[in-house]
Amino acid sequence: MDFENIKTTQPEEEKTQNISEKDIGEAEKEIYMTGRAMLIGETPEEYGREREESWEEMKRVQAKKDRGELEKVRQEIAESSDREQGEASDTKTGTSEQKNPEGLEKKDYGEFRVKNGETDVGVFWYEYGNTAAKKLKESGKLEWGKERIYFDIPLNNMEELRNLAFAIAESEKIPIAFKHLDTQKTHQIDLRQDSETTRFVTNFASIEDAKRFYQALQKREEYRRMKSDRNQDYHGFNIDGVAHYASGYREKRLTLKSIIDSAKLNPDGTYTYTGIAQDSDGKWRPTGEKKIPKELLEKFKRDYAALPDPEKTWKNTNI
Repeated sequence: MDFENIKTTQPEEEKTQNISEKDIGEAEKEIYMTGRAMLIGETPEEYGREREESWEEMKRVQAKKDRGELEKVRQEIAESSDREQGEASDTKTGTSEQKNPEGLEKKDYGEFRVKNGETDVGVFWYEYGNTAAKKLKESGKLEWGKERIYFDIPLNNMEELRNLAFAIAESEKIPIAFKHLDTQKTHQIDLRQDSETTRFVTNFASIEDAKRFYQALQKREEYRRMKSDRNQDYHGFNIDGVAHYASGYREKRLTLKSIIDSAKLNPDGTYTYTGIAQDSDGKWRPTGEKKIPKELLEKFKRDYAALPDPEKTWKNTNI
């Protein structure tokens, strides 16, 4: 008998015993931590602290859900909302407050604040946001990175698109926050056509706002003259060759896809994958190899499949 070629099998329940709960937790955390890119003026320490706090808060919410407490809270909120809507319908003032809980005014859409800073070595940005976006962000209704349109435009179109964004946000009453490269300060290597550095990206509170903004923008002759000069893939829906809609955190989508595509089966039934993470300038870099059980890989596949498809979301949204 050839003892060297005898294959032994492990019981299915024992195949993942060499992976600790800590390893599994770290893999899940890696997915969550890529929820957004770094903001201008935010240090790596501040970014890491915010993501850690967000991760802990998510786990607390999940724990409440598992115990059935979240459903109870939702029911109480729904009942309270029904009562408030009933009361609001009795008076004209109440109805107005219900539709505009943040108290947004006309001037809030045309007032912009600007920041200029470095988010990675040699990569500088101008970041703009109107007062309406600031108020919605403070109330939790606008999340940076959740509803975005990227614009793959030539460097000499930056200021022109910025001015169009100012005008449309004010005329259409759209809360908006956006940033574009500072071409004067940014290193030349990140300005080349073969660079993957994001050039111009807009953020909205909802897809409806994003679509209203785009529909107004495409009517402007200045925008229709703009053409992409590098065919960058934003892993979203390519609307017109220049504008790309990317919903549901592009970072999470790409991180999950990287895990699924790179996962290789090990002899013990586990999988090894090569993780990736996005730098603040939009570049993706490997984070090393990690091992996960089959069950967690299947979960990641389900999570990826459950993410909204950008093209279907965009096309099926009516305004």
